[in-house]
Amino acid sequence: YNCGVVWNECRRTFSPNLLEMSKEIKIGYRILKIHTKSFSVKDIPEEQFNSLFNNGNSILNIGSNINFDKDKSTITIDIQTSLTKKGGNKQIVSHSGRTVFLINELKKLFNSKENSYDLPNNFLLQLLGISFSHSRALLSTELQSTAYADKFILPVVNPSILLPKNLQQPKREK
Repeated sequence: YNCGVVWNECRRTFSPNLLEMSKEIKIGYRILKIHTKSFSVKDIPEEQFNSLFNNGNSILNIGSNINFDKDKSTITIDIQTSLTKKGGNKQIVSHSGRTVFLINELKKLFNSKENSYDLPNNFLLQLLGISFSHSRALLSTELQSTAYADKFILPVVNPSILLPKNLQQPKREK
């Protein structure tokens, strides 16, 4: 992939048959907005707080939502994270971060026959990875004025685990 500066332009060259000329897909994009949608933190007793981060005493949930807006030519990705105490159902820390990408000519990538977007396999994963990195930074900033600062940090994850189940898997490159 080759990427530019202001507009990132991702290119992926592929050919179903090595004897045919390869087809190059260029998708220009840039980030429009990054922000926290929601954030909450609950105080817990100090003895519970100290044990929360030891020996798997907490459960981290991570989810994502992807919205395509053909008219605005945007892809919006929300990353939701929550921390709960093992055996409990109340969220101790909850955060939702949003990244909005402006996609150059998103309408042209829409496949009306399949009611989906023809995107290269790794493109959506790249956007998910960027969005998750933003969410990690947003959450870290939100936690700075709390007891969770420097205690609760989102791990680096493979973006493929963030692909929502309700979203059709990206098409395989040939």
